[in-house]
Amino acid sequence: MKQIFKSAKIQLIIPILSMIILNACGTRPGNKGNALKQGISGQVLWVAGNRMPSPDNPADTPPGIQCTLFIHELTAPAMAEAAANPSFYKKINSPLVKSFKTEKDGTFSIELPAGDYSVLMGVDSLFYANISDQFGNLNPVHVGKDSVTPLRLMLDYKAVY
Repeated sequence: MKQIFKSAKIQLIIPILSMIILNACGTRPGNKGNALKQGISGQVLWVAGNRMPSPDNPADTPPGIQCTLFIHELTAPAMAEAAANPSFYKKINSPLVKSFKTEKDGTFSIELPAGDYSVLMGVDSLFYANISDQFGNLNPVHVGKDSVTPLRLMLDYKAVY
């Protein structure tokens, strides 16, 4: 009888351990099959139309959108050439670290060295950055050593708030 229970325990433990190990070694989109250990991971969302808060019309969750992301060294406003529309830039004069296309649903994961970066969204031939810090740096992101920074980017130039 003890042998039956011991065998049943082993049969139960092996699948559970396998799931735990596979989950811990999982992959993220855009990181070419390797578990992301350090960098940024998140989603680009498409926000358009009337986004004014209203109890009668609660805001829906915006859908993800595929776009090209450009990761530059931290970029001050003086290092970017503004376009005609607010938050758009014709040229970024800080060094480009990486550029890549997000998944179709806007999700991304990319490995980066520890440091401070500006993450800009490509729109046609322009760069879009709708957030700045207290120094005016464009879409600033900090990546710590051995950490993944979550990032939610809003492509919202067609939204009204």
